[in-house]
Amino acid sequence: MFCFFFQAEDGIRDAQESRGLGDVYKRQVSTQSTGSTKEGMVIKTETCSYSGHKIWPGRGKTYVRMDQKMFRFARKKDERCSLMKRRNLTTKWTLHYRRINKKGISADEQSKRRKAKKSTAVRRDIAGLPMELLNKAKAARPAKSSTAKDAALAELKGRKG
Repeated sequence: MFCFFFQAEDGIRDAQESRGLGDVYKRQVSTQSTGSTKEGMVIKTETCSYSGHKIWPGRGKTYVRMDQKMFRFARKKDERCSLMKRRNLTTKWTLHYRRINKKGISADEQSKRRKAKKSTAVRRDIAGLPMELLNKAKAARPAKSSTAKDAALAELKGRKG
């Protein structure tokens, strides 16, 4: 697989592909099986430390605190709110607030979040023993009787009332 990246310089870029989004990275990928080449765009975006919005290349501001922690802000509003120590989880226009309070989530996204992956138990062989022998050994074991447990519960219920 053959890939190379280059950065557009001095405004020399294809107007149709770039859509004027700052520094644009183009990628050319050739597939080995078909021999055809595909051209795609790769745009490296950052996320705002306060609001969670995307920051396109050439936009935003990076703020480095005295303890060398970096913050990226999409606009001055985000920077000011962060420096005033406002919480982004309580500011209603931030993406963090909207995600937590489920604002503007489509029905598809909501159903995806609800459906968790069901864990499936996979029975594996122990090294050197086939699965059939394990199943036979399990069947030969005596089943735990729950009669003592049931008798104890009945006795407790009898005492209460």
